[in-house]
Order: sequence, then structure tokens, then C-alpha cells
Amino acid sequence: MNAPNTQHLASALQKASDALGQAADALRNEPGVGVPGRTGTPAELLTGRQLGAIHAIGRRAGLSRDDLAHLVVDLTGKSDLTRLSKAEASQVIDRLNEMAA
Repeated sequence: MNAPNTQHLASALQKASDALGQAADALRNEPGVGVPGRTGTPAELLTGRQLGAIHAIGRRAGLSRDDLAHLVVDLTGKSDLTRLSKAEASQVIDRLNEMAA
């Protein structure tokens, strides 16, 4: 490669790097960024313990995965457990506990 092409490529790479940096800075303020398909800030999303409890109590209540998924949609309107807020997860857990009793 000759020097002018190298300089041109270096300049283009620098511009691309700058643009990506600006995009990353802008996205850092967006809820759920960095986790595909997730919305809300980490503080708002259900915890791992809540997710585990939903699955465990659902099994104890005798629900299949499909039944559990339908229950979650009916209660929250969301089809993906990982998109539940802490409050929604608590609502699901409370309902599952009622069903398992």
C-alpha cells in the first residue's frame, strides 16, 4: 500500500471510531442498552432470584412452560420473562403462590 492510501484509510477509521464513540455515549443513557431485547434500567428489571422463583413456583403449581408463558402474558402483557419489571415479577410470583397453595 502506498502512503496516501494508508493515510486515507487511517482517516476513515478514525472517523468511524469517533462516530461509534458518539453513538455509544448516546446509548449509555438509554434504558436496557447492552442487553438485546431488554428494556428498563437494571434496577427496574426483575432479579435472577425472581426469575428462578417464577420457574420453581410454576413447576410446583404444575404449570407447563407454555402455561407459565400464558399466565405471564395474561398478567403483564409481556411474552418474555426477562422483560418483566421487579413489580411485575412480584405480581407473577404472588399469583403462582396462590395457584401452588
